[in-house]
Amino acid sequence: MTGTNAALDNALRAAQDCEKSLALLQETCCIQERSQKMVSLVDQVRSLVRNLNGAGASHSNVAEETLHQVEEVGAALGRLYATCCTPTRERLYVRMYRALGTINLAMWKIKGVSH
Repeated sequence: MTGTNAALDNALRAAQDCEKSLALLQETCCIQERSQKMVSLVDQVRSLVRNLNGAGASHSNVAEETLHQVEEVGAALGRLYATCCTPTRERLYVRMYRALGTINLAMWKIKGVSH
């Protein structure tokens, strides 16, 4: 169980980092039309953080739900990244993608698959 708790802790920290990076991206975005997509993504990332923060005894259930959320957040993030007008924000996207990768690996570890 210690390994599972460590994996959950790592995933939660990564999700919180993703949330912070996304907040900074939202603050610095210069195109108003993107705001609705950004707000939707913020809601998705907050849901991901809440899911990981509330992960009690049902580790396998949280792993499945979180893997689905990571896919959804990654897709939404990709849509924003592909339409971003400035390379100066690329580091924020990279940070968020790395965070999602960390969460993904942690959930697979909880499911018993290690890489």
